[in-house]
Amino acid sequence: MIESLLADPSVTFVIGYLAQLPSLIMQGDVSALVLGLILFYAFVVVFRSISGFMLFVLKKTIVLIIVGYAFYMVGIEMLARMAGADSVFIFLGLVGISLGFFGTLFAIFGLFKTGAQSRQLRGVPGTVPYRTVPARAAAQMTEDKGYYLGPAARQAQEQKAAPATEKKKGELEKILSGESSLTTILTYILIAEFGVFSSITLSAPTVEAGIVLALFFLLAVGIYTIKTYDDAKEGALFLGIALVVAVTLSFVLGIFWAQHPWSELLSAAYFKSDALVATITGVALSIFMGKSGN
Repeated sequence: MIESLLADPSVTFVIGYLAQLPSLIMQGDVSALVLGLILFYAFVVVFRSISGFMLFVLKKTIVLIIVGYAFYMVGIEMLARMAGADSVFIFLGLVGISLGFFGTLFAIFGLFKTGAQSRQLRGVPGTVPYRTVPARAAAQMTEDKGYYLGPAARQAQEQKAAPATEKKKGELEKILSGESSLTTILTYILIAEFGVFSSITLSAPTVEAGIVLALFFLLAVGIYTIKTYDDAKEGALFLGIALVVAVTLSFVLGIFWAQHPWSELLSAAYFKSDALVATITGVALSIFMGKSGN
């Protein structure tokens, strides 16, 4: 049974893709870069070889690398195809470059903001880094921004945040505000998809393999969302919005930026095109950074 499973084209494609990740990243494949860095982050989380605060910094750095590189690839693609391009392509190129520029600035700001938050937490009485807390004591404390907050620190933060939390927000309102805002989702998905359509991308060899890849991704991202969001409904809503936005943008960019025919993307051939890869990459990045502030 195992041999027949390994012989399946879909499984062979996934295994082969993972084996080629380093070379694909070196070739400039944005989707491979996203997957490779997220897998690297997951490896660090599992083995927890660094402090909680450094893990938080690592996540911000990964987002910055991805956004910055996608921004670079969009700029290169636009310059290469500028001559003789139609007005729609030029407009989309300007949108992509603008979003990439501001997205990169936002990612840089987020990284510096992390350092500022760290300094603030160090000044709160009862706040100590992960590594200085014994395991038994840590179980009685609360995790926040790479630190464990003791009773005094937690009380101080609650008092400080009290005015802002007096009004309870609905699930949808939570999604549409803060780092997980709809604007942020749209921006990062757009940047990721622009990057995929502007770089060398390895797509599924067959429609069947693409469908299996899509189902596997939905299962994995669903589990990740449930595990990382305190409120399962909020996480499901966030994932649903990200999926709708990503699929819609994959059609728009696939047709007007990558110049795929409508008939291809509206058929089963979608599952073996770079449009599916763009959707997966955009959702993966938005879900990954959606909880980066926690």
